[in-house]
Amino acid sequence: MLLLAIAGFAYAVYIGIYNLDIASQESTLHENNTEQIGVELFSKHVIPFELASVVLLVALVGAITLAKKPDDEEEGESQ
Repeated sequence: MLLLAIAGFAYAVYIGIYNLDIASQESTLHENNTEQIGVELFSKHVIPFELASVVLLVALVGAITLAKKPDDEEEGESQ
């Protein structure tokens, strides 16, 4: 059931992103570089950008989980 919900959400995001009609604009060198990067990230490269953010979030949660000491070790050290 959870897998079906995740697949449905992914499909909705995929359809929503690729049905966006963001007009292309001519780019000039060294003018509004930050704006150009933002437009490229959120128009052509949305899926890889979102996948990278999910991977980084999973890595962060995994690092926190691995760094946390088990409860029985914490109690033994305080005695």
